[in-house]
Amino acid sequence: MTGGIGSGKSTLAKLMQIMGVPVYFADDRSKILLNKNSLIKSQLIHRFGPDIYTKEGANKPLLASLIFGNSEHMAFVNALVHPILLEDFITWSSQFIYSPIIVMEAAILFESGFDKHVDKTLLVCAPLEQRIASVMKRDSSSREQVVRIIAAQLSEQEKREKSDFILHNDGQSSLIIQLGKIISPII
Repeated sequence: MTGGIGSGKSTLAKLMQIMGVPVYFADDRSKILLNKNSLIKSQLIHRFGPDIYTKEGANKPLLASLIFGNSEHMAFVNALVHPILLEDFITWSSQFIYSPIIVMEAAILFESGFDKHVDKTLLVCAPLEQRIASVMKRDSSSREQVVRIIAAQLSEQEKREKSDFILHNDGQSSLIIQLGKIISPII
């Protein structure tokens, strides 16, 4: 499952969890790995210097300022983190081998190549202004910060073309009903 920042994919993933579907939250796991994986830590310090980590863990504002808008830094971090994250997902998913559905929720499912490791892809779409407002409220981010993150992600149109299923989080269509039509034949 994927969708641009602020599209509602995490809310939908939590709903799926309530329905009994195992969900791997790739963004959350990557934050944990950023702080706990020694290879990731050492390579980030080597590349960006010791200030990339504080006593509390990864200096996420600094890291974000370095990678968003700098394709070389972004490519380095992705090439470092994505293989470790994929290995983590495979290990996690092995405990659910008999589950009819396992979901990986990832903002950059296609950009990371993780879509090649799943059977079907589901895209959550929401109007751009709704997404921006949602993220600004959720993260106390400026409009410019949110727009910069959106610009760094694959466009919604490109994601639509690559997705097997599309759910519309537009305030008019029930996500539960849309989701039910997709997963009820499976579970």
